[in-house]
Amino acid sequence: MRRSVVLLSTLLMFLSVALVSPICAAESLSVVSVVEKKVQLAATMGIEQVRYFTLDSPKRLVVDLYGVLPGQHNDEFQLSDGFKLLRIGPLDNKTRFVFDVTGSVFPTFKVNTDNDQVVVTWEHSQDAVANALAEPATVGSAKITAIDFASEDGQSKIYINLNGNAGVTNPTLNGNKIQFSLKNTTLPRSLRRVFDTLAFPSAIHSATPYLVNESGQPEVRFVVTLKGDVPYRLQENAGGYVLAVTDGRYAQAAPATTGTMPVSAQSAAVVASAPASSSSFAPPSMAGQLAVPVIEQLGSQENNYTGEKTSLVFDNAEVRDILRLIAEISDLNIIASDEVKGNVTLRLIDVPWDQALELILDVTGLGMVQEGNVVRVLPKEKIRSMKEAELSAVHSQEKLEPLVTEVVTVSYADLGSVAGPAKDILSDRGNITEDSRNKLLIITDVPQRIEKAKELIAILDTPERQVMIEARIVQVNSNYSRELGVHWGMFGADVDNGSGDTRSFQSLTSAGGNFLVDITEGSVGPLIPAAGISSQMQIGRALIDDVVLDLQLQALQADGKGKVISTPRVTTLNGETATISQGTTIPYQTSGADGPKTEFISAELKLEVTPVINPDGSIILEVLATNDSPSLTAGASAPSIDTKKAETKVLIRDGETTVIGGIYVESIQESEDGIPGLMGIPILGNLFKSQKKQSVKDELLIFITPRIMTDN
Repeated sequence: MRRSVVLLSTLLMFLSVALVSPICAAESLSVVSVVEKKVQLAATMGIEQVRYFTLDSPKRLVVDLYGVLPGQHNDEFQLSDGFKLLRIGPLDNKTRFVFDVTGSVFPTFKVNTDNDQVVVTWEHSQDAVANALAEPATVGSAKITAIDFASEDGQSKIYINLNGNAGVTNPTLNGNKIQFSLKNTTLPRSLRRVFDTLAFPSAIHSATPYLVNESGQPEVRFVVTLKGDVPYRLQENAGGYVLAVTDGRYAQAAPATTGTMPVSAQSAAVVASAPASSSSFAPPSMAGQLAVPVIEQLGSQENNYTGEKTSLVFDNAEVRDILRLIAEISDLNIIASDEVKGNVTLRLIDVPWDQALELILDVTGLGMVQEGNVVRVLPKEKIRSMKEAELSAVHSQEKLEPLVTEVVTVSYADLGSVAGPAKDILSDRGNITEDSRNKLLIITDVPQRIEKAKELIAILDTPERQVMIEARIVQVNSNYSRELGVHWGMFGADVDNGSGDTRSFQSLTSAGGNFLVDITEGSVGPLIPAAGISSQMQIGRALIDDVVLDLQLQALQADGKGKVISTPRVTTLNGETATISQGTTIPYQTSGADGPKTEFISAELKLEVTPVINPDGSIILEVLATNDSPSLTAGASAPSIDTKKAETKVLIRDGETTVIGGIYVESIQESEDGIPGLMGIPILGNLFKSQKKQSVKDELLIFITPRIMTDN
């Protein structure tokens, strides 16, 4: 009986432990306390790790508590003065707290992680600080007008120019950071940024001014980061204050370099405190750069980053933790290998997450391989080894695969021009045989290489494009002539002398100009028809009965125009020469040792064109145009050839027309015929002479229009 009671007691104890265990399991639950412009975040069993960052579109502050589950509190809290809402929810092994920003400007906030809790405090960006920025400034306050930097005489100096009187605190050294404040002083938005002096031979790494509200009064605080332990001093000068730092071993022997930090008009969020620890928040930097020598950027190609902007500020943080944070921001599945190790210090403000990831991988010697939504992060040497191993595996597999043979038909291209490039794609075991009779290529290799060769052959084996060239050759001829003059003549007639004998007189004289109208023998006969207008007068018995005085007047004007148009067309392949001609072959006799023989010479109109089609659709034309005509020369053994020639190279669009040449010839002739002496008498001399004027104009124009034929 007693033994049964003991067994029953033991069984009940195990059951009670089994029932109580789930309730007593260690769980760290979040605790939230909201008081005006302050939020306290804590956990019942402590916080493993805290990470926070900012996001844009819309602007929000994100705080993650690792190893914490949401407690018994609301999922949302209404906030004010810069943050409008606090949203809480679980995410993987942490609880995420999202502070939604009111408007488009972050409030002045501070995040402290002391005593195993997170305290977020903030001030509205348009309250005390914004009032301090209003113009005119608060009565009795000073205003910083410029911040300059100079490196000279082995010292680096930061000049702070002021308007008004400002109280300054003694500088304190915290690690490698010098901190001091200017009381009752305002800071323009253009100067609220980080001033980087890495380009100088200086012991100063950077200087960061920021504006805070201290008991209702504006105050400017400076954080100057040093490269090492060096002497420094803060002193007042005529324009404000100057911080002098002895460069020591950080100085170089190069000549002193000075630079001025320009003012930028772009605004940014106001920060309430300086970064003090590895988890401190740093404000978004302003879009201004130092007007000093800068480090040359590696590479000239600009990448287009599309990721959401974020801010990451870490001091000596593990790379794996930063990759985990980027994975949460980007919704990527990031897998880091065991070789991913080391720490990194970074300060990235308002940077797209994909750019931040690329920068972090670059400075740590890592690379990534992305497949869909999964990214593998490995050392670059490891990735290179993987690619080499893949290539080696492919080559090894090709050596084991059986060879196959395929026949490929080549329709348009030359076999040699296709077989050469295709052979370069084949493996060491591959071969190509040309069948010129049937225009076939016999390819032997592994199937994968044959498919690549067939793809290349399909690209190269395309029909050659053709060009139709239309030429319009225009030859215009214009001639003009005019004749005006007087011709005198004296002729005899058959006269009976009274004894029955008849005397016959011949023409006694003929004087004046040359005409187309002649006089018949004997009495003055009728005029022979001729162009123009002419008139004839006869004077008989006025002088002697048997003598007739003949007077001829003539006026002739001729005006002629001619136009010859030839429109030859020819079609040719791209890059091939096309020729079209029309003319006459002239025979002529020559003599030699073999005796007389007949030879021929050509006088023709000829057009020779070579088109070359460019990838953009334009055409380069090489044109040779000749227009030969026969010319007979007295006493010559062979006919002469008058040659007109135009040779050029032009660039023209498809379907456009261009004039490749024009030859213009004008000939003017003037002449006078008459009786010497008498023709020179003023006015009266026109009765004893004739005048002739002739003008001939000849013009040759060649128009070329190429057209690419799309349907072969």
